[in-house]
Order: sequence, then C-alpha cells, then structure tokens
Amino acid sequence: FAAGRSIIELFKERVKKNNPKAEFVGEAWPKLNEAAYAPFITAMIDAKPDAVSYFFAFGIPFWQQSASYELGKRFPLVSSYWGGSDEMQTLPKNAIPTGAVMGGLPWYAIEGEANKSFVESFRKAHGKPPLTAAYLMLLNLEALKTGVERAGTIETEKVADTLSGMQFETVLGPVTIRKFDNQGATPLWTGRAGWSDELNTGVLTDILKLPTDVYLPTEQEVRASRQ
Repeated sequence: FAAGRSIIELFKERVKKNNPKAEFVGEAWPKLNEAAYAPFITAMIDAKPDAVSYFFAFGIPFWQQSASYELGKRFPLVSSYWGGSDEMQTLPKNAIPTGAVMGGLPWYAIEGEANKSFVESFRKAHGKPPLTAAYLMLLNLEALKTGVERAGTIETEKVADTLSGMQFETVLGPVTIRKFDNQGATPLWTGRAGWSDELNTGVLTDILKLPTDVYLPTEQEVRASRQ
C-alpha cells in the first residue's frame, strides 16, 4: 500500500518539476486483489490521457482483462515496477501489453559469468529460470555474508556498521549500500514488453540498465526529509 502511494507521489513531483504545465487527469486505486478491472480500464480510456503511469503489486489480472482494449495503441503505458519482467513470463502471447514500459531483473538481459552460473544453478534446482525475487533474495544473502566476513563476527551492531557504506560484488555487478540512508544502490533493468519466439515467452525488449544511484534521492534530499 505505502509503496504504490509513495511511488505515485514521487512520480507527480518529478513530472511537475520537469514540466510545470503537466496536468493529471485522473487516478485509480483498485483494492488489493481486485478481480474486475473493466471499470478502471474504461475510465482510463475516457480520460483521454497523453500517457499513463501505473504501478502494481500484482498486475496479471489487469493485463489479461485489458488485452482486448489494446491500451498500448491508445497511449503510452509507463512504469518501473520491478515485477513487470516476471509477469511477462507468465502471460500468454495474446495478453502481452506490447510496448508498455516496465522494469525488473530479467535473467536473459543480465550479462556476466556470475549471472550465467546463477541461472544454470537455479534451473537445475527448480526447473525454470530465476525471477526478480530470487535475485533480490540472493543479493540480501550476499550482502549479509560479505558483511559478516568483513566484520569478523556475527554481532549485530558490528555487522550493521560494516554493511553501512559497503560496496560488494554481486551477480548484478557491484552494489553499494549508501552510508547516509543504508539503501542499496542496485541496478534495475527497464524495457518494453514484447514476445520472444526464441524463448517462447514474454520478455522486455529495448532494454536499458539503469544505475539506480542516479535516481535515488540524494543525501541532501534524504536529510531534508528527516527534518
């Protein structure tokens, strides 16, 4: 609940900063586990927006029910929600929201031998490639392991002090835990939804690797928010 509200609030703030003349013509907040999206979809179309920003905890029902409306042909759909690349691997071809911008940690786009090895091990253990949550869990464990090794103890405060400001290597590349807010500056991949005949699944295309340290709130912004 809080994540979606915070993300939309920040999105509006940044849009207004870049374009003070921008207008927001509508919002929709379906309840958690909403089953019927038709009223929200038609309201969205009726508002005639130039673009739609969206965020889901679980977007598959929306994509399934909106497929026949071909929303991507009506207006750009833009988001960075990290579940997007995962959900495209679940949807059938006719439900893929072709062109919709979304994010995630798509196993097929992450370069390097470390990721290749991780994907192979994950497939062997589970019979399928890793989704974003698997990468996030791996990063958490890698951070904790590195923090304990560098601290030379499992004492909570000493490990926490070691983690703060620490840079370490991960399957995604180097990650830094920022000292002033203890946020991990982890890369995020974003792209447009599409279909891969080679993989026989929904994928992200036109993929960009975003260095999140550029987009996270600055130290000055973080300290100002605490006052």
